[in-house]
Amino acid sequence: MNNEDADGLKKNDPKYAGVSDQARSWLIGYSLAEIRRLIVGIILQAYKRTTSFILNWSLWRRQHQTKAMECHWKRRLKFRSV
Repeated sequence: MNNEDADGLKKNDPKYAGVSDQARSWLIGYSLAEIRRLIVGIILQAYKRTTSFILNWSLWRRQHQTKAMECHWKRRLKFRSV
């Protein structure tokens, strides 16, 4: 039985206990640059990092970009309604 989700993170990882599956569905998609980073980091093992670190960092980055995009659009809509 696989204990990892689509992002490759353990479902019971305490660092992401507050991140629901529904919240992950709202994350931005993987960019080509992000896919390259994951391939280089995980498959080629070019970085001196563990696989879980690379996947967790990728998830954090996607969460951060999603929040930034949300703030950007809220601001744009705020100025349009004025």
